[in-house]
Parts: sequence; C-alpha cells; structure tokens
Amino acid sequence: MQQLQQLAVWSAVIGAIIAAITTFLMYFLRDIILEGRRQKRRRKRELVEAKLREIYSPLWVRLGGTEGALTNILGDREMRTRIGANFHLLSPEMKTLFEKLLLLGRVTDNGLAYNVTDGEKLIKLQPEFVRALRNDLLKLQKEFERA
Repeated sequence: MQQLQQLAVWSAVIGAIIAAITTFLMYFLRDIILEGRRQKRRRKRELVEAKLREIYSPLWVRLGGTEGALTNILGDREMRTRIGANFHLLSPEMKTLFEKLLLLGRVTDNGLAYNVTDGEKLIKLQPEFVRALRNDLLKLQKEFERA
C-alpha cells in the first residue's frame, strides 16, 4: 500500500515537472518565433522605407509626376549620383530601364546632350518608365502602410 502511495506521489511529481518543462518550452519557443517575425517585419519595413526615401520618391518628384520628362532626371547630376548609389534598391524592371536610359546621350558641361536617334529612344521609353516608376512607387507605399 505504501509503495502504491509513493508511486502515486512520484507520478504526480513527474507529471508536474513535465508540465512545467512543457510550459516553459512553449513560452520560450513562442517568444522566439514571435520575435523572429517582428524582426523580419521591421527589416522589411526599413527596406521599403529606404527604397521610398532614397530613390523612388526623389525620382518621382524630380520626374515631375506623370506629366514630367525623363530629362528632368537624366540631366540632373545629383539625381544620377543618387541612382548610382541606390541602384540596388530598384526593382528589376527599373534597373533594366535605367540601363537603357543611361546609355543615351552624352554628358556635357551644360548637362546631357542627345542626338536624334537617342532622343527618339528617350521619347519611346518615357511612357514605360513613368508606368514602371508609378507602379513601383504605389506598391511600395502600400507595403509601407501594411508593415
């Protein structure tokens, strides 16, 4: 009988220890998972904010919005420097467009000069550039609001 009581006590103690360990592990793992998610969300928000602050918003403003001209961006040395410094933040589509655009014209003391062929290419790329920039900007603004 005494052995049965001791067995019952040990069973209760072992059960309590297992419950305590399980509870501790659950809280510990939950905190690790939640903190990981918070950090991931924070890093994503910081990246989106950097893209907006460093490249997309300045591009949109310098362009002059949907009715602006690419020459506003390409002829501005500060903007060209900003593009070079933040090229890694651009979407693949914007990178491709800039790779095409930056080959056009030649830099002079007065800014950029275009020959007729380059001018025609620039005019053809304008709507595609405005559309891509606007779409990326809107997408980033939505991501920033959600994050």
